Amino acid sequence: MQPVRRLLDAENAPRTAHVLVLVLGFVTFALVASRSWFFYDDWYFLTSNPDIVWAPHVGHWSTVPALVFLAIRSLFGMDHYLPFAIPAILVHLGAVHLVWRIALRAKVRPWLATAFSVLLTFLGAGAEALAWAVQIGFVGALTGMLAVILLLDHPRLTVWRGVAAGALTLLSLASSGVAIPFILVAVTLAWIRFGVLRTAAIFVVPASAYAVWFVLQGRGAPSSGGARGLNQLLTVPQFAVSMLTDGLGRMFPLVMLGGLLFAALGVWWVFSIGRVEKTALLPFLLFLAAPVFALLTGYARVGNGLGTATSSRYVYVVVIAITPLMALGFDRLVRTRPIAPAVAIVLVVAAWNMGGTALALIERVHRVDSTRVELAETARLVRANPSCLRPDDRPSPQWAPDVTVRDLQYWVKQGWYHPASVPASARTCDQSPAQ
Repeated sequence: MQPVRRLLDAENAPRTAHVLVLVLGFVTFALVASRSWFFYDDWYFLTSNPDIVWAPHVGHWSTVPALVFLAIRSLFGMDHYLPFAIPAILVHLGAVHLVWRIALRAKVRPWLATAFSVLLTFLGAGAEALAWAVQIGFVGALTGMLAVILLLDHPRLTVWRGVAAGALTLLSLASSGVAIPFILVAVTLAWIRFGVLRTAAIFVVPASAYAVWFVLQGRGAPSSGGARGLNQLLTVPQFAVSMLTDGLGRMFPLVMLGGLLFAALGVWWVFSIGRVEKTALLPFLLFLAAPVFALLTGYARVGNGLGTATSSRYVYVVVIAITPLMALGFDRLVRTRPIAPAVAIVLVVAAWNMGGTALALIERVHRVDSTRVELAETARLVRANPSCLRPDDRPSPQWAPDVTVRDLQYWVKQGWYHPASVPASARTCDQSPAQ
């Protein structure tokens, strides 16, 4: 026991453990991705749509994920999913690392911060954001803004910090609208640290670029469930509350714990914000991103039904936003006691989430297997009889709704897609796919 205790007490032990957790996360998700394939929204960025780089995807400015997908497709083709998934895996692990650094900067004890990094790495409640290539946009926007916030949490604003913060903000905005609540946090932080003029100088370029994109492209996007009419508008707060309670509760064996946790953090925030020390400012500001994100998402998606409020990709954003304050509060709660029991509690919750992650990823792999077979069969059928199907027919409408026969023909012609790796087709012309 003594060697183990000495190892745990070493100054760099928490950092080493954190790095090992990130490595384990990368290996785990890479193995899953190597067995998986494209799923649902992935296909949007692979179709032959000529406007894919600038067109809004479900309302989001998505130039960055579009360019990433197109570049990887040109370099590696489409037979293997891993090259597409690696960027998404890396931005997720980047978000985990940045939250860990924010917690340490707020004086959370290192072993507790590292325990929370285990929870975030394998966050089953947010499994939609894990090892799914299309989340390079959703998670990438969040990760970019966490980096901006850390850059600006500094007593002195240098030119390179300002330029880097502005550039990362622009890239985040061009990845997903998820960036917007975190931009508000970054603007508030910069205002406090550096004043109005320097804050404006940092964010004027990304704000202007977003405004231009919205006028030229974004405002013409089809509705993706936005609030329509007074009744739906009045339902937006209910949508937000559901996300912050029932959605957050998916992180625990008992759903009610989610609402209790958020309420406790909210009460502590209200009574502490007036006297918060500088080192703890970031967790308190980041906490605000959660309700802002919930309200904005409610306004944009309430038309899809209240049930979508607890979608795991939304839970992922909320958990990332509140974790630094959660870690800080837990640390303060046990400040006069040994840290080991607190670390153990967080790791138990992490273990629960690992189980949820495993189930979600296994289910996704099973879904893509059917898509793989359907597309391969259709490609062979069209190659054998080009007039059998119409170009606009959709061979796998359930999990690849954006893919048409025209897309399949284009991918095969370009040498990106080789359906020969799937068993021979049994489909005939009279078994044409859904349109």
